[in-house]
Amino acid sequence: MIPRGGSRQIAAYLPRNGFHAGRHRVRRLMGIMGLQAIYKDPNTRRPATHALHV
Repeated sequence: MIPRGGSRQIAAYLPRNGFHAGRHRVRRLMGIMGLQAIYKDPNTRRPATHALHV
């Protein structure tokens, strides 16, 4: 399984292994277990490195 997967990826993975649960149920169970998806944050706090065209 993808350790960084969110509820959609986990819900798509489960039927291939004999389990059936929808995305909303997976999301609820992830909340109960304290699991969160790992994803890359946008670098919006870092100043731009490109030159501005005037």
